[in-house]
Amino acid sequence: MREAEQRRRWYAAVTQTRERQIEQHRATVLTEQIRAWRQADEIRAFCQAARARTGETPVTASEADWLDWAEAYAMQLDPLRGTLTDRFRMSLAAGLVLGDLGRQCVRDAC
Repeated sequence: MREAEQRRRWYAAVTQTRERQIEQHRATVLTEQIRAWRQADEIRAFCQAARARTGETPVTASEADWLDWAEAYAMQLDPLRGTLTDRFRMSLAAGLVLGDLGRQCVRDAC
């Protein structure tokens, strides 16, 4: 009976640890998403200001290429252009957060 109780406590501790790690990882992913969203927004605002600064004079071809690239890059950064939970689930599936526990969490749809 003592061995069964120890095993139960061990599993409970592992479960609790897994839940804490998942919560911490969710907070990290959210913070990264906010940072990327703000950066994408700043890039778009910069591009808009750069295009507006020329007034009636169009931007040069090289500037237009640069701004087009910058706007495309902003779209890549913007987490609102995709599924918000993709990065979280991909990192769990890869075991980057919890090793085998993370892969198990994905299988269990945590």
